[in-house]
Amino acid sequence: MAKLSDGEIIGIDIDQSLLNNLNRKIEDEGFSGRVRTMKCSLFEIDLPDESFDIIWAEGSIWIIGFEKGLKEWKRLLKSNGFLVVHDEIKIVSKI
Repeated sequence: MAKLSDGEIIGIDIDQSLLNNLNRKIEDEGFSGRVRTMKCSLFEIDLPDESFDIIWAEGSIWIIGFEKGLKEWKRLLKSNGFLVVHDEIKIVSKI
């Protein structure tokens, strides 16, 4: 995302080790001025309403449930904002 836009970006995760890795990549790529990370749970995103033009969710909405994610993340979008969701649907069967 940082290479495709000039906007500010926030990467959210609850796992600090993953955020540390991402912070190193942000620094290495020279994006420190506009890309940051935030440690928080998807169940408790403590950001103001209408914070984002775009929310890009890769493999994460399933954690809180698709319908709940749509409902709760909608408040974070500015008017005419976009929510992009990419999750795989897996069918697991017991043998």
